[in-house]
Amino acid sequence: MFGAELVLIPFIFACLAIYLAPGPDMLLLVSTGLSQGIRPALYTALGTACSRSLHVLFAAFGMATLINSHPLALDAVRLIGASYLLWMAWQAIRQQRLTKATDGLQVVAKSHFASYFKRGFYTNLLNPKALLFCSLFLPQFIGASSHPLQAILQLGVIFVLIGLSLDGVYAWLAGYGGQWWRKRQQQGSGLVNYLQAGVFGLLASHLLLATG
Repeated sequence: MFGAELVLIPFIFACLAIYLAPGPDMLLLVSTGLSQGIRPALYTALGTACSRSLHVLFAAFGMATLINSHPLALDAVRLIGASYLLWMAWQAIRQQRLTKATDGLQVVAKSHFASYFKRGFYTNLLNPKALLFCSLFLPQFIGASSHPLQAILQLGVIFVLIGLSLDGVYAWLAGYGGQWWRKRQQQGSGLVNYLQAGVFGLLASHLLLATG
């Protein structure tokens, strides 16, 4: 059971405020839904949720704080994450070129679970700010009388589930929006593929320019 000392109601509202604000995860889900459809976006949301679960474990066992105390390790995570996002941007452009080569027959890529799951997982996991966020956010809602490890894990469960629920909504809305666009625009798939490439590039730039 969740202890009353965890101040659950303020915590839930804080989570909603965080997830409703535009951010890297929302951009990734929306661009995936628009360009690839509902199912790939949902797979991406699952990957993001699993990554957040790891962040909670890192926070619970102090690993995020340990990483933050070593700037070189943090920079390495940032560079790896930016490189991965740039590679995903190239993949989106490459997919559009393949679509043109087949006269538009390949409008949406097949919904391979693993590829989209890894996209959400690694994009979130290799974001240093996301890596450190849980270690700074969750302890604020722990009462003085509660056990720190147990409290962080309990709050982490709520944090991940709220995020997955809202990410699922974003995935459905963006997926339906992408379907609507493709039905009305013959070249719509090309526009959303380039949009997704731009989103990946923007996220990579954000990581490279981030400090501390």
